[in-house]
Amino acid sequence: WFLQQNFLLHNSGIRAHLVIDLKTLMAGLIVLVIAEIFRIGARLQEEQDLTV
Repeated sequence: WFLQQNFLLHNSGIRAHLVIDLKTLMAGLIVLVIAEIFRIGARLQEEQDLTV
């Protein structure tokens, strides 16, 4: 379905018709930022646990 919606097959080749939804892009970026924050937090917690 995704390929049918976003790619057109012409005699001269394949044309891509990709539409990037801004809400989806922002949601993805927010998820990546939160994941990075948790990764850094886990590393700091591990260092704290190893400190006497």
